[in-house]
Parts: sequence; C-alpha cells; structure tokens
Amino acid sequence: MNKTILLLATLLMFNTSNAQSMMALAEASKKHTLPHYPSLSNANIKTRIRSKGSAMSASYTWWSIFRRPEKRQYFVNINEDVRGQFICYQFDHLNENSRHGVFGHELAHLQLFHSLNFFGFLKFIINQGLPNGIKRSERATDYRTIEQGLGIELRSWSNETRTKFKENNPAGKTVPTKFGSRYLSPPEIDSAMKLFPALYQ
Repeated sequence: MNKTILLLATLLMFNTSNAQSMMALAEASKKHTLPHYPSLSNANIKTRIRSKGSAMSASYTWWSIFRRPEKRQYFVNINEDVRGQFICYQFDHLNENSRHGVFGHELAHLQLFHSLNFFGFLKFIINQGLPNGIKRSERATDYRTIEQGLGIELRSWSNETRTKFKENNPAGKTVPTKFGSRYLSPPEIDSAMKLFPALYQ
C-alpha cells in the first residue's frame, strides 16, 4: 500500500515538474512572439498544458463568440504527452527558434479570432467543416505568421519537425502528405518571406 502511494506521489511530482518546465518554455515563446501581434495587446490569452489533443492548438471558450474581442477568453494549448511518430512535434522537443515559430503560428490563429464578430465566427466554423477547410485555414495562418515577421522561426519549426519525423521512422518515411501539406513547407515559407523584403533582408 505504502509503495503504491509512494509511486503515485512520484508520478504526480514528475508530471507537475514537467508541466512547470513546459510552461516556462511557453512563456518565453509568448514573450518573444506576442509583440509581433499588436492587435492582441488587449486580448486575454492563457497557456494550458495538458495531456490530450494535438501537439499545439489555439482555441476560445464557446461563449466568446457572443462577446466583444476584449471580453473573450483565448487559449494556446500545449500537449505534454505527444505519442508515437509525432513525438517530434512536442513543444519541449523543439529547439528555441522552432518553439517561437509554432507559438507564433498559434497566435496568428488568435489574431484571426480576435478580428471576428459573431457572424465572422460562424463563417469560420462552417468553413472548417468544408472539404480542405482545415488545410486552407492552417496554410493561411502560416502566411499570417510570416506577414507578422516570424517567418524565420516558422521555417525552423517546419524544417525541424519534417527532418526529425523522417529520422525517427525506421523506413525513413516523411510526414504523411495529408498532414504535412496542411502547412507551408520550408521552400514555400522562403518564397512567402520574399514578399516582405522589409522584414526579411
């Protein structure tokens, strides 16, 4: 009985410590990337560390769609327990530049949410359910990330995750096309950055 309690206590301490470490990395990325999004200066954004869902995501409370932007609650969600072949996407497995890149991508989602009124939210939700709706949304979000000056960081994330995914698979498989094509590839990011010479000299 005592051994069981000790084991549970050890696991709890480990999980708490891991979450705290992940949160510290997230706060560092938030500090680096948030100034690139002046429209979010009055936004209520919280970071959540959890053990489910995609490696990272951006979300809002359901009641936010009925409220003014400054009254909404937004979240950047980070999964601390990514499993299997997608472990390379886990936030604390990335280098610093890549962490900034993917955090900036999630803020670009929130930038869009923050600009929407009630009907804009409804349109967004409907579009997400259409064929290739998620792909179009994610690629547009990458583009906004680049437009806000975080293209170098985004390229780091794109290159690192694609490279590590291939290295970690015995057969050298690349990221599945259905997933990989949702986001801009490193060459596509390079091309997009050329559209903003003032930001990327």
